[in-house]
Amino acid sequence: MIEPRYKKHSGRLYASLFCAWWISFSLTAQDKIDKEVYVVKPYEPTLSDAYKISRMPEINDTVQEKPVFDYSITGRKISPDVQVAPIPAARMVPDPIPRLYKSYLKLGLGTYTTPLLELNVNSLRSKKFNLGLEARHLSSHGNIGLEDNTKTYGGFSRSSAALYGKTWFSNMVLSGDLGIASNTFYRYGNALDSVIRKEDMRQGYLSFVPSFRLKTLQEDSTRMNIDIRGNYSFFRESGGGYENAFQLGGSFNKLYKKNWLGADVSVHFRRPSEGIDTAYATVLTFSPYFNRHSAEWSFVAGFGTAVDIYGGEASFHIYPRAQLEFQVLPGILTAYFGASGQTILNEYRMVADENPFINPTLYVKTTNEKIRGYGGIRGSAGDFSFRAGASYSLLDRLPFYVNDTITPLLNQFTVLYDNAELTAISAEAGYQLNSKLNLMLRGNYYHYSMDLLEHPYQRPPFDISLIGVYNLRDKIVGRVELYVWGKRYARSNAQVYENRELSAFADLNLHLEYRFTKVLSFFLTGNNLTASRYQLWNYYPVQRFRVMLGFTYAL
Repeated sequence: MIEPRYKKHSGRLYASLFCAWWISFSLTAQDKIDKEVYVVKPYEPTLSDAYKISRMPEINDTVQEKPVFDYSITGRKISPDVQVAPIPAARMVPDPIPRLYKSYLKLGLGTYTTPLLELNVNSLRSKKFNLGLEARHLSSHGNIGLEDNTKTYGGFSRSSAALYGKTWFSNMVLSGDLGIASNTFYRYGNALDSVIRKEDMRQGYLSFVPSFRLKTLQEDSTRMNIDIRGNYSFFRESGGGYENAFQLGGSFNKLYKKNWLGADVSVHFRRPSEGIDTAYATVLTFSPYFNRHSAEWSFVAGFGTAVDIYGGEASFHIYPRAQLEFQVLPGILTAYFGASGQTILNEYRMVADENPFINPTLYVKTTNEKIRGYGGIRGSAGDFSFRAGASYSLLDRLPFYVNDTITPLLNQFTVLYDNAELTAISAEAGYQLNSKLNLMLRGNYYHYSMDLLEHPYQRPPFDISLIGVYNLRDKIVGRVELYVWGKRYARSNAQVYENRELSAFADLNLHLEYRFTKVLSFFLTGNNLTASRYQLWNYYPVQRFRVMLGFTYAL
């Protein structure tokens, strides 16, 4: 018989109940709790993070087996069939030769009825000779406003043509040109329409000037080096006066014991017609020198002589000739100093080129530069180049233009001569960035101290020029020019005269070119953009704002 399970454990149950009863009597009673509890925030139960063991079970095998290889290589002779190809020698590939065009034509038309024509025709590349022809015409046919607000005809015409050529020998080069020019001007200065007619203002000039030059192609230390040049000039004015003149000169040098010995010789002759001057003029010069140089310095020493013959009377002059040049910073800065002098034969043609409003019966004299001392620096650094210098000269018979009283309008000029001391300071700086941007700034300052004249008439005390060219991808080319002249003085050659001030001026010009193709382009030119009415010569105001349109073509 199986007894019930609760009877089996009844003894243990009774013992546990007894212990609990005994403990309840042995405990003392707890005191009564009477306290205030302040709850700051609700109870937030939290559980600590559980960390899982990440170790993976693995079995470590204590037995390692190494594979065993058994192999062998059987040798065999190989006889390859090799054919060696020859390697050609390296050659320098020449740069492509740019194409040349035989001719160049430029046509334009501007305000004041101003046509422009330029033509150039040239032979192509040749090892024997080079021939070419150039012609140019520029004229204007408009009216110009005078100081009293009246208008008069102020046209002009300049036409010229020249045939030129060059040929080469073994060590010589011969070049020459045959030029002719025809210019017409109108003496509109201080003239009124009701007083003087257009035909009476006209003054024409015709010149014919052939020239040549024979020069050593490369300087040779074993033989005589030569440079011979000459020209003949025939000049005629519309009133019938004319002038014949020629120049012939040469430079010769040879190396002797590491020194260069040389000499310059020349003869200059002019003979005007009797309507201009009955006397002829001749200047003979001879100037020997000694030169020695190295890569860092150069020194020239010698003297110059001149015989001035005018109207059968001769005078003799002697001048210093010296120059020292050395590199202050090799390849960057060079300094130079020197002294010289010369006799200048002033041709009637040269005077008319400078001032076309001169009296056609004017006769000119020679100018004697007794001494000229000079010095300066020049150099370059990267895209920047510069030059600065100063000079001091003593001059006899320096010409100055004044209004001639031969007409009551004072619209012609004559020349007054005076001895003068001239101090000149000049400087220029240029910047060129590849072929895109090119800037050039020049400035000159002049100070005259004369014996008789009160002012250096018609000569400015300073002049400044700024030229900038910008090339945009060889497609659009812009050119800006700014010219500034200082205040000048003018007067007539009358016994009782009054000085007249010519105001300073600034002339701004702009030229734009659009290259449509390599042979065709279009241009726009604006002159005197500020429309100022300044005067280059006394009583001769220039044209105001002028615009010209045109094109160029090459073939």
